[in-house]
Amino acid sequence: MPEMVSCEHCGLPVPKERAEVVVVESWPHFFCSERCKIEWGELDEIEDEEL
Repeated sequence: MPEMVSCEHCGLPVPKERAEVVVVESWPHFFCSERCKIEWGELDEIEDEEL
């Protein structure tokens, strides 16, 4: 059974070797798809603008 990780954006389980990965400040974030990765990045930008 492959190691599973949860998508940071939608929470779906995804095999670690197939996940999209974004490394932020040396901390990996896993996503089930390119779309979730992009949407999560947009959410992060919105939060930065509110500060």
